[in-house]
Amino acid sequence: MLPNFLKSVSHLRPQYSRKLIILPLATLGIVGFLINTHVSFISSNGICYPQTNIVFLKTHKCAGSSIQNILLRYGDKHKLNFVLPRSGNYLGHPSVFSRFMVGPPRSFTFNVLAHHTRLNYNEIKAVMPSNSVYITIVRDPIQIFESSYSYYSFDKLFKCDIHKFIRNLPKFSDRFLSRRFRGKFGANQMFFDLGGDPSMFKNNTQILHYLNKLESWFHLVLVAERMDESLVLLRHLLCWDIDDVVTFKLNARNPIYKSNLTETEKQNLLRLNHADALLYDRFVKKFDKEVEAFGRERMAAETAELNKRTLEWYEMCVSDEKPSNKRKKSKHYFNPRVMTFQTWMNVTNETCGSMTAEELPFTEQIRQRQMAIYPQSFKPVILRNKTKTTKLSLKKN
Repeated sequence: MLPNFLKSVSHLRPQYSRKLIILPLATLGIVGFLINTHVSFISSNGICYPQTNIVFLKTHKCAGSSIQNILLRYGDKHKLNFVLPRSGNYLGHPSVFSRFMVGPPRSFTFNVLAHHTRLNYNEIKAVMPSNSVYITIVRDPIQIFESSYSYYSFDKLFKCDIHKFIRNLPKFSDRFLSRRFRGKFGANQMFFDLGGDPSMFKNNTQILHYLNKLESWFHLVLVAERMDESLVLLRHLLCWDIDDVVTFKLNARNPIYKSNLTETEKQNLLRLNHADALLYDRFVKKFDKEVEAFGRERMAAETAELNKRTLEWYEMCVSDEKPSNKRKKSKHYFNPRVMTFQTWMNVTNETCGSMTAEELPFTEQIRQRQMAIYPQSFKPVILRNKTKTTKLSLKKN
């Protein structure tokens, strides 16, 4: 299918001009692919151009670190500009995102937002380009809560393991629905991260109304349990090459810290995380439709190719996976419950380093590069009015 201006030209010599036009375009696409320009591949509608303006709303304990790593790698490689805090890896959370978190009016354009924040769609729109692609990821609410209970040491907060916590849910439910650990973590974590107000947690009408908004805002909602299919859909949405979406299971929990829950325990956790259950059900059903529209056979072929490439990169880069250990630099957060990748000693491939990089050091590397070019993007905002002056810092809440 030719663009309109080419169609008008083709009417001049219908027998020859279409060939003369299509062949150079096809050649351009192939050459562009080979020299790593921004022509990735030719779609059925013409030339497909990679998307470089992306919002990824990273939800907690949903395999978001692996998706974030994809975006950090691509953005760093192509020198894209990131929405970043002055330090750490949180943008305002648990406060919702505000345009004032990213400094004064800018002489440059942000391309990628990929760090933890609470969704405020209109405020994110105020700092991101109008053609930005919005994506997020969901996971089974039972798995999220079980993982959070271990990762964030809720056992110390409640002075019991997760099994006793579930047995005592009538005692804990109201407290846990109204209050959050460190202000960030608790029940209905996805709904909270996606900007949902905790006051909605028990109101089905309000929950469903907000889900309708989320569905209208996001171009693609990935599903953690179906990562391969998610990455294929993401690759085509962004029009990227297959190696761009290869990722390892970053920030994965050490298996010894996982709990086996009974069916009764799982149902009790679903009731506690009712808003997340409705959210997850909504977007899994939508994901099914998107996979169906993509084509089952086509999806099977592409996931097989993605798995092949992932295994090749893994064998090239990774020598071992071990629990996280203390670092000499304390700013690099570590958690002994999390596995980290060890690379081969003789590997000098920069992609291997990026694929296995932990979030904080990788973020710091990008921040230093960006700060050297655009130092104004990390300055706090000063809001003045007649009665007072308020300084909004970008430090983590």
